[in-house]
Amino acid sequence: DLGNQKPLHQLVESMGDALGGAHPPMHNLTSSSCSCDKLLLSSLGPAAISQPKVMGIYTRSWTSYNQHPSYRQNYGADYRLYRFSLGWLVGHKRGAKTGYVYNPDTIQTCPYLI
Repeated sequence: DLGNQKPLHQLVESMGDALGGAHPPMHNLTSSSCSCDKLLLSSLGPAAISQPKVMGIYTRSWTSYNQHPSYRQNYGADYRLYRFSLGWLVGHKRGAKTGYVYNPDTIQTCPYLI
């Protein structure tokens, strides 16, 4: 009898953290807010081979940069992930125009969405 089974979306919701939790909510693209306190920076492209040290978990900094959230790597060389006028960048110093990984997206206010 299949009448007692929950729909898939209810089953996933009821499992919550067992599956890693839900993804962050979608944001108003004109808003400068982002609810992400931690991010996982990963790549399936060339950056995975050429810049493996910058991949990993980034934690939201106490201060924002250019009215957008900025993040620090939890270990290693203390890399920063931040948004500047030309997109998102990972580098050693927040605000620098050069770095190791660059994404030209200037629409998204939350790096989770790029």
